[in-house]
Order: sequence, then C-alpha cells, then structure tokens
Amino acid sequence: MKLRIISYLIALVLFGFSMQALAEPIAPKLIFSINGITVTAAWTKVPGATEYKLSYAPFPYTGPESIGSFDVGGQTSFSATLWEGAAFYIAVQAGNEQGFSEYSNIKNFTISTIAPKKIGDHYGGGIVFYVNKSGQHGLIAALEDAYDGFQWNNGANKVSGATSDGVGAGEMNTAIIVSAQSINNPFGNFAAKVAYDYSVQDDGSTPCTRSLDEICYDDWYLPSREELNLLYQQKDVLDGFANYGYWSSTEYDRFNAWVQDFVSGDQNYYAKNTPFYVRAIRAF
Repeated sequence: MKLRIISYLIALVLFGFSMQALAEPIAPKLIFSINGITVTAAWTKVPGATEYKLSYAPFPYTGPESIGSFDVGGQTSFSATLWEGAAFYIAVQAGNEQGFSEYSNIKNFTISTIAPKKIGDHYGGGIVFYVNKSGQHGLIAALEDAYDGFQWNNGANKVSGATSDGVGAGEMNTAIIVSAQSINNPFGNFAAKVAYDYSVQDDGSTPCTRSLDEICYDDWYLPSREELNLLYQQKDVLDGFANYGYWSSTEYDRFNAWVQDFVSGDQNYYAKNTPFYVRAIRAF
C-alpha cells in the first residue's frame, strides 16, 4: 500500500513538472534607451522561451487596429532608427511551442531633441545629477528616497545575475533582479522592486494617477554601483539623503550586494538581508 502511495505521489510530481515544462512562458521585463533617433528595446531572458515578439502602437493610443507586432527570434534586444517626433508604445512577449506569454510591462517614448541639461536642473520628474558631453543624455535622481529600510533580496539568497556596472547598467540590473527575485514570492517588496515600481509626475512630487492628461515617469530603477557613486558625488546638489548606506543594483555574490555609505563615500558589499536606503534614478 505504501509503495502504491509513493508511486502515486511521484507520478503527481512528474506530471506537475511536465505541465510546467509545457506551459506558456512568463512575461519578460522590458526596458528601453534612446540615443538620438535610435531606440533600443531590451528585455530579460525568460526560462523556457524560444522566441520573442515585439509589439508597438502609436502614442497616444488610437485603438486595437493600430497595434503591430513582429518576431525577433531568440534575441533579447532590438534597435530601430526612427524620426524626430516619433512616439510609440512598446511591449514584448516571450513564446514557445505552447504559445506566447502575457505582455511585458508597457513602455512609451517620444523622439525629441532636448535643450542641453546641466547638473542640478529640475527635469523629467527629478534632478539631473549626471550628463554626457552633449548635455542631452544623462541621469536623473528622484527628489526623495523611494523607501528606506529595505533588503536587497526578497527573503531568500540566490544569484540574480545582476553584476553589471557602469552608467546605464542599473536599469537592466533592476529588471533582472525583479524578475529573478519575484519567482518564489511575487508579492514581496525589496530594494530593486520599490525603485522599479516608483512613479511620479513631472513636478517630481505628485504620484502618478494614470490619467491621460498627465505626464508620468515610471521608468525608474536602482542605480548600479558606478551610478550610485555619481549620485553620491552630487549629494549636496540634490540634498535630502540620509546619513546611512544606499543599495546599488550591482550584485557581489549569492549573499551580498554593493552598498555606498553616504557619509564617508565608501563602497562595500553587505549581506542582502540588511536594510538600507533606496533612491531611484532614471535615464534621459
């Protein structure tokens, strides 16, 4: 009798694994960047996915008949050179032989040439703290901490693979962390997630309501180690920082990630279950 029960349980487990393998993949996390009139969309690699489909629609949205899509094979990024004034929504789906996932998070963008910005300018829902030589691209910090006292992990230590560093690296790091850390607990809150979920209107202080007549910025992320150091270097320009450590999105190993002390400026790695502050940033 016991042998039959054990055999039955093993069969159930194997059936569960089989059904999981045959299931449609989960939705990827989408980010994008703009360089001049070239837009690059990138997304997280989804386990079990063999192909991806990129969908687009005009911004503002004009109806379901305006949605277009195309397959991009197994690649996890796509670039297109557009034109001044081009404005679109974009989203991506992961697919396999069982079908396609739900849409990823939906992003919208407008191609426009902006006047050069400088450090300290109020722009794009926050304050500029880094610009490139042209002054048309750089990094913006939120006016205040998104949350304080959050862990880097989501309750369990695992390797997320978010080891990239440098300007611009934090956005993909954040998408990777949110995807990896949400598998076992999709409702948990942790450093990358609160930065990823942050949204604010153009004044930098009013939360987004998602009404059609507001300007909402919802593409914030947890800075990489280098981006966090650039933020620390301009802390007197931005003000409002705690005399404590802030999380970066750059992972050190399974148990630790990089933190910057906003008193001394020192960077070191700390256990992922240690609570530190979070300041979200975004690129322009």
